[in-house]
Amino acid sequence: MVVLVGGAAGYMYERGGLKEYNKAVKVINTMPEEDRDKSWGEFAGVDQRGGERGILAGAWMGRVWVWQASGLKAYKVDKDTMYSVFDGCREDVREKMNKGVGNVIQREIFNDVQEWKKRTKTGNYVAVYVALPGNGGVEGNLREMYDYNFWLFMNTGIDRECEK
Repeated sequence: MVVLVGGAAGYMYERGGLKEYNKAVKVINTMPEEDRDKSWGEFAGVDQRGGERGILAGAWMGRVWVWQASGLKAYKVDKDTMYSVFDGCREDVREKMNKGVGNVIQREIFNDVQEWKKRTKTGNYVAVYVALPGNGGVEGNLREMYDYNFWLFMNTGIDRECEK
């Protein structure tokens, strides 16, 4: 458990993804009841592959930090960690999606944390997969991360999901 005091709390709120995490919780809690459970499951749940989801806080001290329902969690990165960035908020992508065109969001893949940090932003929605026996990398370390610049869990259409 991470306890924040003084200036650290303000920093984490404004620049460490906590503001966006709180906004996401508020957005989900104000959804119609029939949509709320699905969004909560996609926001705070674990996907079929075991991916843990949350809001990106940042990357420092050899770790990627993610706000999740249980609090702030750190994932150790190593040379085998892969970062996938999905940019659904570019204007041309949004226009195509709004016209019903599918498969227009492209995926950029990075294996260098510094290169990935140039393309990501605190507050993005992420799914994190840790290394398990037999799938490569150091067991327990971050193996792969999906990084979305839109809030996929909202299920409300790309324009609204990009407003985060």
